[in-house]
Amino acid sequence: HADCDIQFFADMFNDISSRIPQYDLVAQSDCGTICAGFFACKSNEKMRGIFKEVLSTMDQAGNDQHALNGLRSRFACQLLPPAYFTIGNVNGGRVWSGETNFMPPKKVFMHHANYVVGPEKKMELMNIIMDKVKSR
Repeated sequence: HADCDIQFFADMFNDISSRIPQYDLVAQSDCGTICAGFFACKSNEKMRGIFKEVLSTMDQAGNDQHALNGLRSRFACQLLPPAYFTIGNVNGGRVWSGETNFMPPKKVFMHHANYVVGPEKKMELMNIIMDKVKSR
């Protein structure tokens, strides 16, 4: 699953494929928690049950991500390394305020423009990240 505010920089098929056999779900790290905006999971009864429960509890939990993290003890999960980039993992989990004094990891598969409010700001950050990755 990938949210629409994600840009891809490299083929990650082999990387994800090598991780998924040992886990039910692999996901972008959102400051140490599962990011529901980018993940791969096994298609099996266990995970279908988990996502049915996410659907039925997400309003109570606040959103799908909180619901999924609340169920984390019931499935095997691996958080993906920094190459699955988000600004929140380098700015302390704060909403992005326009700062540019950061660098994405040297190896970057993708960038998820979370921790950003509004489509214009998301596009601005995505363009900054694109320029930083291309300038290497």
